[in-house]
Amino acid sequence: MSTRPPIERILLLFPLLSALGGCATEYSHYGRFVAENSAGEEREFLISWRTMESLSGEISAVTPVMLRTQCSDRKLVFMEPGQGGDACRAHRESGVVWCGAPGQDLSLDGKALGDATTLCGAITDENGASHIADLGRVMQLQISCWPAQTIVKTDDGPGNLDYIKASSVPYIVSVKRAEAGGSEDKPPALSETVCITD
Repeated sequence: MSTRPPIERILLLFPLLSALGGCATEYSHYGRFVAENSAGEEREFLISWRTMESLSGEISAVTPVMLRTQCSDRKLVFMEPGQGGDACRAHRESGVVWCGAPGQDLSLDGKALGDATTLCGAITDENGASHIADLGRVMQLQISCWPAQTIVKTDDGPGNLDYIKASSVPYIVSVKRAEAGGSEDKPPALSETVCITD
């Protein structure tokens, strides 16, 4: 039985599905935007996922949506129905969502999470998409949890676990679609310049 987390198993399987897809084409989807993290610091954020589409335009496979934060090691993973097998599955029946983790996240009102079933984030678009394959070029990102701690001690020094600031108003993110391996298949890198401390 595999001990890899569900997200790693999905991402490892995706290239195999693409290779077996014959005439299928793989696409990357990504968007970079600027907002505040929970500490009130202005940061860049990168949201990304991949799809595999047939010549008819039918999407046969998708990866989860990942949200990265500049200067942070924490990655938020949003999944849809059928992806992963954790306690957040109940919420995925109605959309692309992320659930917080006890000890790592706090609810919107600052309380510790009792289990991994608390809905902490959701993604949709102007048409109310509830599956990753249906997401359009303009996404709505809702965040309703806070990191329990933003700085942790590691063997290499302090590490950052912060992520985007919770908000009652959705973040609006423009997303680009590019064919995998093409000239535009280059999701922007998050600069580390602002992360350097004396």
